[in-house]
Amino acid sequence: MKKLLLCALFATLAGPVLIPRPANAYTRGDLITEIRTEVSDTNTDTAIQTFSDTLLHSRIDQAEDDINKLTRCLVSRSTVATTCGTREYEMPSGIMLVNRVTYDTSASSLTTRYTELSYNTIDGLDGKYPGWEYNVTSGTPAQYYYRGKYIGLQPPPGLLYSGDYGHLRLDYIIQPTTSTSASTVIFEGYNHLQTFKTAIIDYVLALCARDEDDATMMNFYWNKYNADITNMIERLNNRPDRLGGMTR
Repeated sequence: MKKLLLCALFATLAGPVLIPRPANAYTRGDLITEIRTEVSDTNTDTAIQTFSDTLLHSRIDQAEDDINKLTRCLVSRSTVATTCGTREYEMPSGIMLVNRVTYDTSASSLTTRYTELSYNTIDGLDGKYPGWEYNVTSGTPAQYYYRGKYIGLQPPPGLLYSGDYGHLRLDYIIQPTTSTSASTVIFEGYNHLQTFKTAIIDYVLALCARDEDDATMMNFYWNKYNADITNMIERLNNRPDRLGGMTR
């Protein structure tokens, strides 16, 4: 017991414990160092540097946007509590593309039973359910539709699906966040994506070569980037746990 108290005392005196980032995580600073080395722009004097950190951060943002658009690699999930009779709900900010929409149809605060909803368009609802927006009969949501930044449910949730008893769950692709901090981990910190850092580097190097009017190197890096994307899509979709006949 005394040893535990002494350890706690020493920890208090030493200040807060710093938790290091995962060993396989790469920061923007790591990438900028690699990029500067590749283009021989390693001088620390900002007046002499060919490419500013601000420009490189902006291009890393562009790279992450393009990679995510092509591979749909940044996935997330949000749950929205629903209200009886309320049809439409604002989607979480930062959504690029919704992958899957499910609804908890258990009608219980103790259990969950998410059921996938089918997609419909507003035109489709108009054709199949004339007056559906005004002749409101609430119940168990079975379909969803989009109206701008809102997602709508048809029918709207009934009394059994309100508050703790009703939840709409969205699986979606997020928009990468921008940053100007060298300590920001790439790809939103997703560990399984860190190994694909070369895609970001090659994208930025292609733009730097373009600035230098070096068409040969620009094409070289664009070709590398395209190969990175092909490899990334293959690796992310070729998951061993989905292969039949595997034994553990």
